[in-house]
Order: sequence, then C-alpha cells, then structure tokens
Amino acid sequence: RWSHGDESMSGADPARSVLALYPFAPFSVEPLARAGGFSGARLWQVAAKDGVWCLKAWPPRPGLTHHMEFVHRWMHVARSAGLEFVPRVRATRDGLTYVSTGEWAWDMCEWMPGTPVADPDASNHHVAAACRALAHLHRVWGQREQRHGPSTAVQRRINRLASLPDLSFISGKRREQFISWHDATLRTLAEWVLVYRFRAQRDLESLAHISFDLHPCLADIWRDHVLFDHDEVVGMIDFGSARIDSPSADLARLLGSLLCRQERFRIGIEAYRCVKPLSSLEERMVYVLDSTGIVAAAMNWLEWLGPQRRHFEDPEGVQRRLDWTLRRLQQLQVEAWN
Repeated sequence: RWSHGDESMSGADPARSVLALYPFAPFSVEPLARAGGFSGARLWQVAAKDGVWCLKAWPPRPGLTHHMEFVHRWMHVARSAGLEFVPRVRATRDGLTYVSTGEWAWDMCEWMPGTPVADPDASNHHVAAACRALAHLHRVWGQREQRHGPSTAVQRRINRLASLPDLSFISGKRREQFISWHDATLRTLAEWVLVYRFRAQRDLESLAHISFDLHPCLADIWRDHVLFDHDEVVGMIDFGSARIDSPSADLARLLGSLLCRQERFRIGIEAYRCVKPLSSLEERMVYVLDSTGIVAAAMNWLEWLGPQRRHFEDPEGVQRRLDWTLRRLQQLQVEAWN
C-alpha cells in the first residue's frame, strides 16, 4: 500500500517518487499512521530483499537538510564503532543519505528489532541497560568531537520558561473542540506551571554560566525510542533532534521518560558511569534538567493547544502525554523537588 502523503508534499504520491531514487525494488510499502509522534513526520515501513527499512518524511524547518547531514554523519560514526543498536542509513543511487522534495526531506534507516518497555514494566535492569547503551553512544561520539561550554539544553529551557503562555483560552467561553477535549487536564497543568515556574527558572540560572564537556547528544531520547529484547537494548531510534550538548541532557530525558523515582535515577546514573565518566556537577544537572523539563513540557502543551491552536491527528495520544506530564509534576511535589 502507498500513502498519498500530505497536501504540503510535492506530488500526489510522494513515497513512490522518493523510493524510485533508491537502488532497490521494494516488496511492500506500508504507511504507518500516527507513527511520527507529535512532530508531524510521516513514516513508511519498506520491505526489500536486504531487509526491512523505515522511510521517513521530515516536516519542513529551517536548515533541515544541513541538520540531516549532521545526524546521518553521527549515526554512521556510531555504527562504524560497532554499536549495532544504531540504525544504518541507506543511500540513494547518487550516494546521498536524504532526498529533498520541496520543503520536505526524506531518509531511509534500518528497521530495528525489539520493543520499547511500557511505563509500569520498566525494571531496574531495563533502566540500567538503557543508560549503559546511551553511555556507549556518548563515549563514541565524545571521542570523535569534544567541546567545552555552557549547556544548550539549559539555555533553551531558560528561554522556554521566560515566556508564560497566554492562558486566557482555558477560561474563555469560546473554545475549540480539540481544546475542550483536554480542558480539565490543561486547567490543572496551568495551575502547576504557575506554582513551579519561578523555582525552575532559579534552578536553571544556577547552571547557565557553567562550562561543561559537550559532544553530540540525542536531545530527544524517550523510552519509546529504546528497543529491548528481554533486558538487552537491541535498537535505538529517532535521532532527528541530535545536537551538541551535555550528556546530562540525554540522561535527564531518558530517565524522566521512564517515570523513574530517585532510586531508579541513581541506578541509571551508576550504570552510565560504568561506561563513561559523569562528574558530580553533571549528575546534579541531570536532576535539574529533569524537573525543569516537566514544567517546560507543560508550558509547551499550553502554548500549542492554546495560542498556537496547533492541531494534532491523535487526540488520545495527546491526552496520554498530558496525563504523563501531570503525573511527573505530581511526582516532583511528592519528592520535594530534590
């Protein structure tokens, strides 16, 4: 089956046109509805003689193809170093790792085995294995490129917290149906943001001018992006947000996505340290970026569903993410923001 894509993509059948540029004939092409998460990406599963691949259409953004070259280069570095949980990137007939069709860009990566661990099912072994895999990836990347300076994640988070979304849409008489779907949760999130926003800003400001070791990081490592076979990590996917930053940013994102309690954080950090050093200051930043990240996530959703009026194709998925964000905020309160 072939997807007819999106009105903003060029041509009535963009996947067929893109696949024609690759040096193989696919056996089957299956569009994956809603598999691109909240980014707006479009995905297809492509079966071929040499295996199964994932064709991805990246939504438009400034500097997209330059960023894709950066991502693919570092994926290749990791795979060449023997990290088989990192997908291979397939080249076109012309030797390029991406295809441009107007504002959209496409790539094709190896379809990785394994399944992500669900929230209630994450064990200590899963947490430790995920953090060890991340440390192996960071170690390879850090050996190839190392910088020193303030954390990009800290500065981005400060910028996010500096601007409170317009919350008048919550109490307004005229609300769109999509907003009303999530009305109760959005009201509660707004209350939490008003309570914790300034605390989050203060915690981040204490780290804003400190220099850290920086190297390529995933930036958006989420529990759904780490694939397991029993307790072993056999796949890591979605490298599209990769950028230069502190490893603490990735650890905070990964451990927070697993709904880890403080004891699990310690287990994950120690597992990471068995592979790659992590200073006490970097460890502190893991906790700060996790806690402030939840406040920033709540603000993002309030902004997206309110003033920006952004539409998402999966309201149930949106509600699940809103509920997750609320649970994490409640966890912060229980643990006294330590």
